[in-house]
Amino acid sequence: STSGRFGETGKASNSDSGVSWNASANYKLPGGIIPYVTVAEQTVVIAGQGADISFDQVDTKTFLTATELREVGVKGDFLDGRLYAAVSYYEQERTDRNVQSTTVNQDIKTEGLEAEVRWSVTDKFLVTAAYTNTKVVNETFLEAGTAFSFFGIEDMVNVTDPSLHLGGQPIGLVIISDEDDAKRAGIPENIYSLTGTYEFDNGLSFSGSLVNVEEVYSGQSQVVELPGYTLVDLSASYALDDWLFRVTVKNATDEEYFRANFTELFGSTIVL
Repeated sequence: STSGRFGETGKASNSDSGVSWNASANYKLPGGIIPYVTVAEQTVVIAGQGADISFDQVDTKTFLTATELREVGVKGDFLDGRLYAAVSYYEQERTDRNVQSTTVNQDIKTEGLEAEVRWSVTDKFLVTAAYTNTKVVNETFLEAGTAFSFFGIEDMVNVTDPSLHLGGQPIGLVIISDEDDAKRAGIPENIYSLTGTYEFDNGLSFSGSLVNVEEVYSGQSQVVELPGYTLVDLSASYALDDWLFRVTVKNATDEEYFRANFTELFGSTIVL
């Protein structure tokens, strides 16, 4: 039940059901190459910010939606199992827009490419490499043509003295005219990673990883661009009988980097 304007109340009762499913097929070709395809659909309950289902959703029976996934790729083992490689392309989208809003339950379309290589150079030396290309478009923003946002200094292009609005919180609508404007901020389009591990016969092993992340906008208005960065992590471990000792150094090069936070609303005012 819910209370309406002018003291009116309403009640609604309804039920619905959905099916989640997935199907995948692959074929092993000569030489260890395996192409595959996967199709899936996941039923999702549409809820508000407080995990609530609104009266209108119950009354109109629009509290269920679905997410569709389509993926094609190829993978394989080579060099007597010492080398594994895979590459895939996928698309994922929330399909029902009946009760979407620009702040919750957004209709999101994601497409991307993922590639991975794992190579056991020797019995002691393992190398892995990966690449991801991700593009996320907020279809709700694109359909609405605008996106509500809190504005930061860079948004106020005609305000020469920022102290005129610092301490306050200007709000407004960001114009969304095409897919490029509707890209979800804070998600780097390209990420590269490389890891290596070497193990000695005496139980001592060393490993290191490198992750390169490209520049990305922090908010939907695309006025603050966070610089790209490279992170290096190092670790050493020693195994002795039933004991394992490990030391890990995160961000070994002391790289200063920034990540977006709550991009839809506060991307122009706060980052991590």
